Amino acid sequence: MAKALKNNIVDDSEGVEVVKTFTLPNKKVQVKPVIWEDEFIPKNHAGSWRYPTTGISLCVPIDKATGVMKDPLTEEERNFFESEASGLDFKPGDLSPYKKENNYWAKKRLNIPKPSDMVNDDTLLLELDLSNPIQYLDYAVIRANTGYGAKVAPNKAESRNQKNRIVYLTEETLELLDIVKKSELRKKAYIEFDKVSNSPTQMFNILYILYLDYKGMVMPSKNMKREHMVSLLDNVIMEYPQRFLAVVNDPNFETKVLVTSAIADNFLTVTKEGIFASDGTTYCGGSLQETLKFFNDPKNQEFKLKLIALTSNE
Repeated sequence: MAKALKNNIVDDSEGVEVVKTFTLPNKKVQVKPVIWEDEFIPKNHAGSWRYPTTGISLCVPIDKATGVMKDPLTEEERNFFESEASGLDFKPGDLSPYKKENNYWAKKRLNIPKPSDMVNDDTLLLELDLSNPIQYLDYAVIRANTGYGAKVAPNKAESRNQKNRIVYLTEETLELLDIVKKSELRKKAYIEFDKVSNSPTQMFNILYILYLDYKGMVMPSKNMKREHMVSLLDNVIMEYPQRFLAVVNDPNFETKVLVTSAIADNFLTVTKEGIFASDGTTYCGGSLQETLKFFNDPKNQEFKLKLIALTSNE
């Protein structure tokens, strides 16, 4: 018969199994807003993060891959909170996201109001003490909303890599790591920048793809001076080096440039049904991503080469 030993080690008479346990961490996590600015919402506008008397409400999301609620806790965390050690009244099974009746997570909402009319990206919206079991469960809801396409960025460095980010998380131990990481990304970005800094065409293309891919980026004009483009890209590298690297290292970069140039020069037409050749004879795709796949397909290379020739002559 198995018996419990010290340090959560279980002896099952056939071997020794280490049982992982969870303890509440002695740290605080802060929630701060992601500020977006563009031609419609200028700097210091009251609506740059929600409007007055509003905020955001978070719940445990549904996993798009499975169609069921995400599990916001690890197995070790759930075992802790469903035991007397947590100081709460949960019993085994109470915190399962798959519970049919009285599902704790289905009812739980975390409301984060806007604290004032004017906020910036360092405004404190919410602070959670993770040594407090109730606040840790609130944190679990926030954590479940991180990841690709989610509203919450896990840190400030990733707060602007997706347009639907609304808030980001920060903690003291991670802030220093983020600063170091950003410095390393800048070094890599400037190496790539040196390769294109003498080519106004390449700089224009990078700025244009940045404008298309990220909210708040400046749309370049074809008559923009080289010095202006150098200044804009330098600002991007200082603030968002990961964006610059994502664009220049994108395997679809050249194809994106081709498609956007062809649309700008009216060789491709965008309609409600999708993207077509201007003569209406060739359907390229229902979206930019589908169009990129179309042009990367070997059987469409003749049409792609024709389009390259047309845009090169402009």
